[in-house]
Amino acid sequence: MSGPGAESHSDAQLDTKTAAQLGHSTEATTLRHYVKRTHIAPDVRVVLDLLVNQPDSDSPEANVMGK
Repeated sequence: MSGPGAESHSDAQLDTKTAAQLGHSTEATTLRHYVKRTHIAPDVRVVLDLLVNQPDSDSPEANVMGK
């Protein structure tokens, strides 16, 4: 198995050693506080730009554009 979610055997050993060195009772504690998480979400930048750039209904531009 490869990719961002894959963990090699040496990574698992490292997590165990790291948890022990930091005094954590479990690897979960180490992972929760020290491992950078990758958040995956859909790319909604275009939609957000459209929402941000919409003319305000009270502005003169909106009245001209909306007629």
